[in-house]
Amino acid sequence: MEWERIQRWEYIVDAVASEYHRKFNIDAEDIRQILFQWFVEHPNKLDTWEAIGEKDAKNLIYRSLRNQA
Repeated sequence: MEWERIQRWEYIVDAVASEYHRKFNIDAEDIRQILFQWFVEHPNKLDTWEAIGEKDAKNLIYRSLRNQA
């Protein structure tokens, strides 16, 4: 998985990490690491979701990352 492709969604990673950091007092960097791992483990989902459009992909990625956290 190319970093450039993941970096496009970094703002969602930051938002989810910040949310869970405040909610559970867990180190935000640890959460970010787990969330970036999701991208590596699910390249097919990312391919499919990016193909259906930016708005839908954003919502699906956000939901999946919240579940991952």
